[in-house]
Amino acid sequence: MYRGDACLWCDGVSASRLTFSEALGDVICRHGETEPTTAPLCLVLAHAVFAGSGAHGKAAEALCCQGRVQGALAYVHTCDSFSMEDCIYLVLRCASVELVRGLTQGWRGRLPMLSLGLVASVLVSAQRTCYAMQLLRAIYSCGPDCLREAIEHDAVCPSPGWRGLAEECERHSCSDLATAIIAAVAPMPLRRLDHDEGWAETAGDAQLPKGRDNSEGRSLMEHVFY
Repeated sequence: MYRGDACLWCDGVSASRLTFSEALGDVICRHGETEPTTAPLCLVLAHAVFAGSGAHGKAAEALCCQGRVQGALAYVHTCDSFSMEDCIYLVLRCASVELVRGLTQGWRGRLPMLSLGLVASVLVSAQRTCYAMQLLRAIYSCGPDCLREAIEHDAVCPSPGWRGLAEECERHSCSDLATAIIAAVAPMPLRRLDHDEGWAETAGDAQLPKGRDNSEGRSLMEHVFY
């Protein structure tokens, strides 16, 4: 390993003579960064090592770095161990409209991995607001009802979260997006945070039933807002 010979690494990985670990994948990635001529091979090797060691977020990142966004989405949606935290890591490391839409709108008939509001809020929180605006703009441009439906079906991001995103849109000269978000949120019941059970919806004094279990998403939303 210390010789930095990518060909030897390739033989070791393909013949399973190396013990796969996240640390090994990191070493291979760093070598590709310092030796650009080996970068394509290093990314392929790193993907195999990360996937084999359970570092699924980094495995998908290696595919994105190769320009294989659809390959990354296939990996995300077919890997049973790919967590919501892995998804957020991937979004922050490789933010692109193609990737985020594949995660928030589903992929080839599979259910979405992430909430649109969660992703946009996390991007804003990470000071990557431009990517959040690009994502919302891309969905809004698909038709007048696309953004509204995405907001209405968002089981993770609470109404205050969407209102906060509308304010960000206004601050970044995206008034049409802000108006569309407010119009979609206005008829929705207010949501309050139930720390025992997650987000609960209220309409006057009547509680509405909670949706499907989104404990990972709610935990991340609590981190974003609190």
